[in-house]
Amino acid sequence: MIEVVIATMIAALTTVAVFSVTLTSVVSQKKADRKENAAMVLRQAQQTLKTYVTVDPSDVLHSPNAGGTWLDGTWALSGGVHDITSLMPPDLCATGACSFTYTVTNIDCGFGTGKNSCKSVKFDMTYPD
Repeated sequence: MIEVVIATMIAALTTVAVFSVTLTSVVSQKKADRKENAAMVLRQAQQTLKTYVTVDPSDVLHSPNAGGTWLDGTWALSGGVHDITSLMPPDLCATGACSFTYTVTNIDCGFGTGKNSCKSVKFDMTYPD
């Protein structure tokens, strides 16, 4: 009888260990998928901002003087904070509040600090784990 009880306990411990590893694996995979989605959205935003940079002020698609707007109608590389949370996929924000902003800082690199200045861009993304 003792042997049966001990064998049952060993089987139960083994089963608990296997399920624990499986559950941890599933949770880790979901978190990794969310991080991968967030990184993809960030890369797409960076690529979009790169297309708004031009040395030709007459370029209709990318110039601050002739277009290059993104979402709210302001030039995508104008100084300040820009909220682009609407670009985040619904599955990334499904369980809570999330935000995606970027801050553009004008840097005087010999061309002034207005539309022709050099730009520094910092992204900030938050989403629930």
